[in-house]
Amino acid sequence: MPSRHYIAEKGIPALHTKVREQVQRHLKEATSIALTTDLWSSGVAPMSLLSLTAHWIDSSFTLHNVVLHARELRGSHTSMRIRNAIEEMLAKWDIDNDKVHVVMRDNAANMKKAFADMGVQSLGCFAHTLQLVVIQGLLAQRSIIDAVANARKLVGHFKHSPKAYSILEDIQVVIILLLLLLLVVVVVLCYHFSNCTFPPSLSCHCNISVERMLANK
Repeated sequence: MPSRHYIAEKGIPALHTKVREQVQRHLKEATSIALTTDLWSSGVAPMSLLSLTAHWIDSSFTLHNVVLHARELRGSHTSMRIRNAIEEMLAKWDIDNDKVHVVMRDNAANMKKAFADMGVQSLGCFAHTLQLVVIQGLLAQRSIIDAVANARKLVGHFKHSPKAYSILEDIQVVIILLLLLLLVVVVVLCYHFSNCTFPPSLSCHCNISVERMLANK
């Protein structure tokens, strides 16, 4: 079995080179390429990431999707910095702006201006637009704002207190066990009721419940 040094220093770089050459060959053969990109902050590290994914259809009308980059974007997220980063990504894959059919991006003003300055057609993501509408609609309600604030305070308490988090885990285990016990009791009672004389509505309900449980096994 190869050592970890061989895998890290030779195996993975060789595989990367092979895949890169294959992807670059397909990109060169494509007559038109669509791109999707996003810029977001990592939830596990203090860093921002900029992604770029290529989409194209080959001569046999097969759709291809390849993630070209997911790189860190340091500093402020100005349109100029985003434009420079995207242009560097495209240059590494020998993709000319004329070959880019359209870029799907989020609706941030800096992203919008970056592609306008590049002279590349871009469109805002409808799903992102819908998300913004829903969020703004929800946050317009005072009750929602209070509920979110209380939820964040509660999560923050358990996140910053190992002792409280351990107690919460123990309570969750107990609750799950109680729910499982309750389920067993309900099943036993339904089996029992189905063999006794009860009002038609109750007997029918229990029989249906038992049949559904057996069908889902």
